[in-house]
Amino acid sequence: MVNSFPLPGTGSATVVAPAPAAGPGYWTGGSSAVLDDDGSVVVAYRQRNGHDGKDRTVIARSTDGERFETLCAFDGTRFGANWMERPALVKVGPGNWRMWICMGSPIEDPQSKRWWIELLEAGDPAGFAGAQVRPGFPGDELNAVKDPYVKLIDGRYHGLGIACFIE
Repeated sequence: MVNSFPLPGTGSATVVAPAPAAGPGYWTGGSSAVLDDDGSVVVAYRQRNGHDGKDRTVIARSTDGERFETLCAFDGTRFGANWMERPALVKVGPGNWRMWICMGSPIEDPQSKRWWIELLEAGDPAGFAGAQVRPGFPGDELNAVKDPYVKLIDGRYHGLGIACFIE
């Protein structure tokens, strides 16, 4: 069987979500993508705004995989966090989306090494803008949990967050 999918580095590249500005600490990445039932692609990604800026999570949709329309975006203050990391986006069923978002350093304790994951649920990806925040993987002062991955296996969703001990 011949694979018609181009090998990495052999096709032309398109930047679909540029860094928010030039300079150290400005970048966009850590994405999660889901193919929706209508053939469009929904992505959630982290946008880093410099070393001292507020990180954002952006949710966007594309019908061609190259041009994305932003559906909603928010920063860590919504979750009481100084930092944000990789989100994990999942379509659970018709009209039911979930997104796990990694948070770091509580606003009230900026020196903390605490990391945790929050959960949002909405009927449509744009609905994450006003969705209720629920605990995902809470972590604590001794255990950090970050960078969630969620996978459907045999009809059940399994979540994984990188966990580590905080010294």
